[in-house]
Amino acid sequence: MTDISTLTASPVDFATYGHYAPPPSAFVEVNGKKTVDYPFQGRLSDDARTKWPAEPGRYHLYVSLTCPWAQRALIALKLRDLDDIVSWSAVDPVRDGRGWAFREGPGHGPDLVNGFALLREAYLATDPGFDGHVSVPALWDRATKRLVSNHFPTLTADLESKFGRLGRPGTDLYPSWQRAALS
Repeated sequence: MTDISTLTASPVDFATYGHYAPPPSAFVEVNGKKTVDYPFQGRLSDDARTKWPAEPGRYHLYVSLTCPWAQRALIALKLRDLDDIVSWSAVDPVRDGRGWAFREGPGHGPDLVNGFALLREAYLATDPGFDGHVSVPALWDRATKRLVSNHFPTLTADLESKFGRLGRPGTDLYPSWQRAALS
């Protein structure tokens, strides 16, 4: 059996891989402006009969501690006290042309869930033809072995509002009167 804790990316290498930039295929036009596309937009649900029910131990959140959008998702996870419900891991904050990578360092380390060396591997496991922008936060489903979402607004809203009684009681980070905006 392979020890997945030893699977990490090689050191950052700008000379070989260059600097990271989203590929041209990562952009879509919205209202006459080019913007980055977030192709995985699955939603968690309180309903156990849906594709992605909010179940303890089922999901893993990939973040970079340097990304403000990923920080928001992690803050929601922490404030809701969902650490034992949704696991998480952080990628190396420095990325070369390969994108986000799992390396040992302060606040980040190997991917202990899947043993990926690069976060791109999670995207390719979900869509083998994927050639877009690899972003964080990204929510992984252990049951289906695929990404649920890399769409930070709805992903964060789901962490703020799903998992009902499993989180910290009385903590409502996403008031019901605002939820229609991201439904």
